[in-house]
Amino acid sequence: MACELISIISELKESDTLHVYRVNGKPLVSPILLTSLNGPHEDKDIVSWMESYMLESNSTIASTSQECRKLLNSLIKKETRKKEKISSELEETNLTETYKLWGNLLSIHSNEKVNGRKSLTVPNLFSDPVSDVDIPLDPQLSINQNSQIYFKKYAKMKTRFKIGMEKVSECEKRLEYLQELKYFLEEAKTKDDILSVQKELNIFSGKRNLHKELSKKKASVNEDHFTQLTIDGFKVLIGRNNTQNDSLTFHKAAKTDLWFHVKDLPGSHVVLVTNGETVPEDTINKTASIAAFYSKGKDSGKTAVDYTYIKYVKRMPNSTPGHVIFTHHKTIMAEPKEFK
Repeated sequence: MACELISIISELKESDTLHVYRVNGKPLVSPILLTSLNGPHEDKDIVSWMESYMLESNSTIASTSQECRKLLNSLIKKETRKKEKISSELEETNLTETYKLWGNLLSIHSNEKVNGRKSLTVPNLFSDPVSDVDIPLDPQLSINQNSQIYFKKYAKMKTRFKIGMEKVSECEKRLEYLQELKYFLEEAKTKDDILSVQKELNIFSGKRNLHKELSKKKASVNEDHFTQLTIDGFKVLIGRNNTQNDSLTFHKAAKTDLWFHVKDLPGSHVVLVTNGETVPEDTINKTASIAAFYSKGKDSGKTAVDYTYIKYVKRMPNSTPGHVIFTHHKTIMAEPKEFK
């Protein structure tokens, strides 16, 4: 056994060739001959194989990034068109209060006879000063029946407005989330960063519950997942995408840690680990600068950054990963700055 090990070590030292086997359709690369594999193999120069592998790997990453970008732009356009369509349909609801007014005025003048008229002019007792209002009528119906029609239209428009505004709000939330994904894709530095965005995109486009899907296989909360810095002796952790933001804020951080995020823009969740200590104001300002740097506002000069304690940060109900609501916060203007 010892002789065999010495022989293998010697072969490894002298080898400048890689032996590439195919096992179940996948390449198996070894610097020594594998006698246990009876199938054919190719011999490749180590340097040329590494160059080829890196080119292929980089090409795959670039292709994945491009596919994500195309899908993101498509989804953003789709949501934007949907929001515009709903907003357009809501224009009719501008008459909601008018229908209510006409219904009330016709009720007051219910003793009037229609006599085939297509409209009725009455004083608007609800305006100051009082002015005349011309109300369209259905000549086949009585004044009271016309009044009831306007009340029904009022109720219908009121319901449509409520539902329409809820749909517009949903569109805005989805657009905000897609813009965050776009930001994280632009800032992706590794293959894992891109694949994380791709995973969220695939779930989003499939109309499935993001929190449910992403929690099926919960990764352990490991600090290696986050960008980590040390500022004035305090540890600072930075999420690199939505799922990391969610994990950092709701699984890793302690309630006494400080949470930072750029105001009203896509960006990373930044956590200053306090260990229960009082944090100097200068350290808070530096951490705010980090939050500004790891955001869409990093090229915008001074940027508003919100910060509060983790205990005041809550998940937004039925929202996508990383979306939060928070209270007891302060806002400071910070110059985006990268600390290493």
